[in-house]
Amino acid sequence: MKKLFALIILFHLCHDAVYAQFPGILWKKCFGGTADEQAYSMQPAYDSGYVMAGSTRSNDSNVTGNHGGLDCWIVKASDTGSILWQKSLGGSADEEANCIVATEDFGYIIAGYSRSNDGDVTGHHGTTTYADYWVVKLDAFGNIQWQKSYGGSGNDVAQSVFPTKDGGYVVAGYSNSTDGDVTGNHGGYDYWVVKLTYDGAMQWQRSYGGNNDDLAFGVQQTGDEGYILAGYTGSDTGDVSGNHGDIDCWLVRLTPSGNILWQKTYGGSSMDVALSVQITSDNGYIFGGNSYSSDGEVTGHHAGTTYEQDGWVVKTDDTGGIQWQRSLGGSSDDGVNSIIQVVGDNYLVAGTTMSSDGDVTGHIDSLDSWILLLSPTGSILSQKCMGGSGLDEAYAIFPTGDTGFIVMNSTTSNNDEVQGNHGGYDYWLVKLGLPSITTSQATIAQPGINVTPNPATNSFTVGGVNPASIRIYSVLGNIVAEAQDTNIISVSSLTPGEYIMVLLDDQGTMIYRNKVVKM
Repeated sequence: MKKLFALIILFHLCHDAVYAQFPGILWKKCFGGTADEQAYSMQPAYDSGYVMAGSTRSNDSNVTGNHGGLDCWIVKASDTGSILWQKSLGGSADEEANCIVATEDFGYIIAGYSRSNDGDVTGHHGTTTYADYWVVKLDAFGNIQWQKSYGGSGNDVAQSVFPTKDGGYVVAGYSNSTDGDVTGNHGGYDYWVVKLTYDGAMQWQRSYGGNNDDLAFGVQQTGDEGYILAGYTGSDTGDVSGNHGDIDCWLVRLTPSGNILWQKTYGGSSMDVALSVQITSDNGYIFGGNSYSSDGEVTGHHAGTTYEQDGWVVKTDDTGGIQWQRSLGGSSDDGVNSIIQVVGDNYLVAGTTMSSDGDVTGHIDSLDSWILLLSPTGSILSQKCMGGSGLDEAYAIFPTGDTGFIVMNSTTSNNDEVQGNHGGYDYWLVKLGLPSITTSQATIAQPGINVTPNPATNSFTVGGVNPASIRIYSVLGNIVAEAQDTNIISVSSLTPGEYIMVLLDDQGTMIYRNKVVKM
């Protein structure tokens, strides 16, 4: 990884503070054509700007090169939202990109599905009625370096991809195939995990599940080079135990070779779905999704009936035990599409709301994009609704290097906060500024503190203070280096790039934060 993006945003919030609010929109841009474009994934790019992935049916306005039907649509935007390049990827049938991740070579890896066997797509295993996993490696300009189809004669849909420490990739989704590349199906859809080399060769594949449908939506690699999976299960046989009724969130922890280390189900007597998962700084896990339940492990359900859903966020320890859970929403339908941890051990949530009560304020109309900042224990620190009179859905939110936020949405609106819609659904990228933080809410750095050398190759030395702890944070807010009771912290093992240094006193209070650069 040659460059990381600094997360300058870090809050030190008091329990009794009047919490900071998300500010107004600095800029927003719609991307698309006269048909539908739906965005599902976004990341800050390693060089600059943002890369978005989803699908398109258009071949006009911002979209060129459509191969027929639904194509994957990849858009690279600048820091101010101008299109730097766009690519339509696919064949004559339907393709969709569900996840995009920046890679160390300034390129990108995307995962989704394909029903084609022409155009950009080769190696499809079934007919165009059924999907294969489709994984595509792009260079920095969106050109295909390699692409591979994985699956069998059934339906195989990849939902998440994650670069692994050995230079390869792990891909997770769901499959009901029992042939081709797929073995071990338990019945219906199973979680299907594929481990790939750097060039897309399959190292191993495993099916996980029971007699009903089990669908994975998120995967990350753990510190021991194993994996954590999140999604949902309707089973209570095979690999699945402890189902609370109907559909449960299902967390599965794997060894590096794909064996199940442990599995846990979460939920109540109705439908509960996990859509994203992240490893947290304490080596636990946090997942977000939706819940229709108001019993079992789900408390605080806001919706009037079990026919309406809340967003649901669950924080676990390293063995899957619940540390806290939070239902988010109001009396109508609300959901969580993604959650990430940021510096300060807070959490950013991207989702949707149709409510105008409960946890929700500022609802505009119909289905709004809904973003939240949660404390380390799940309390709402800030929330914001965005959109117009149509359907607006937030799928991803990240802090930006200038201490603001970038939010990726899909929208059918063309009024209120949304302008420039090209027709149907558009990608909608929104830049928010820095929240207003009062002196009582934000820790003030002590004068006279310095860090030398900066940039550094091997270590940073802190002068002017004797901290109890020095922490170095990465792009997603994870601690990547830490030192106790010393003024020197080694960063020789870190990849070159930008990081955030945080100094803590012996009470655990932040006394300094700033960007540092590892050469």
